[in-house]
Amino acid sequence: MQPLYLIGEQQHAVTPLKRNDRIWLEIDGHAVDVQFTELGPHRGEIIVNGHLKSYHVAQEGQTLFVHCAGKTWRLEAKDEFEASRSSEAGAGEIRAPMPGVLVESFASTGDRVEAGQTVLLIESMKLQTEIKATVSGVISVADLAAGEAFEKGALLTVIEADSEGESVVQTDADSSAMNSEDKR
Repeated sequence: MQPLYLIGEQQHAVTPLKRNDRIWLEIDGHAVDVQFTELGPHRGEIIVNGHLKSYHVAQEGQTLFVHCAGKTWRLEAKDEFEASRSSEAGAGEIRAPMPGVLVESFASTGDRVEAGQTVLLIESMKLQTEIKATVSGVISVADLAAGEAFEKGALLTVIEADSEGESVVQTDADSSAMNSEDKR
């Protein structure tokens, strides 16, 4: 079974490869040259395909929160069985990935949203993170107000999925941000 990871809401197959005495990652069938340098317990530098970036990381259980190139990603190891169960149950529920505060809501109860659309902006550990719709549909629960605090796992919003219940398919915008900023 190939290792699967959730990065945000998108699932990726990741396999380490050895080429010319270096470690590469095969991510969804594409080889990526990745090198890490640890600069402290929660920070370091990463070189992705020759582009150097600084990063900060926090861990909570099996989940890593990585802040790099002005964005924050949630990385979580999954197995195929767990991934299929979680995509079937509660696909329209958006829960807090970590404790924080709601900075801004971009959709209210009754609003129509598309999968991948930013619906909330939260702040955790002094980092702001966009929360995107996991399915296309209509917001049925949006009870948090700006400035309101929440705990990890708290229900932030619920989207009543369209009949297809199509899950989010994000573009490479997140990964291209890592490849286009902070060249050294």
